[in-house]
Amino acid sequence: MTAVDPQEDEIILTLEPVLENEDGSSVCSLTTDAVSDCSSPSPVDQSVQQPTTILHTPQSSSHKPTPQKRKRPADSFETAILNRVDEIQAQLKEPDEDELFLQSLLPSLKRLTGAKKSMAKMEIMKVLHKLEYGEE
Repeated sequence: MTAVDPQEDEIILTLEPVLENEDGSSVCSLTTDAVSDCSSPSPVDQSVQQPTTILHTPQSSSHKPTPQKRKRPADSFETAILNRVDEIQAQLKEPDEDELFLQSLLPSLKRLTGAKKSMAKMEIMKVLHKLEYGEE
């Protein structure tokens, strides 16, 4: 036998369908226990009485938690591949001296305004072009 929670009873009572008069007084409850009460007329004036049905239906939330998947242990082949990928990524992340030099020029380039910045970029490209392809 389960213990009765008074708060649960209150919630259930508020969810039961009830017929009400226009003035708000209840005519009868539509539960299975009180269906016979609806057959007898109430003492309220029948010409004025127009019962309205107020039905409250509970919204069920059937949210089932998803089971957690087990991680399978990695075999030696997968481990070797992952280690090699990590080594390659580490090599790619190491900046070379050219990249470091160009990054050192960045603060000076950012301080320049529009026209001067454009001139500086063009001069740098001219110098690199001369050194790479010879004087033209």
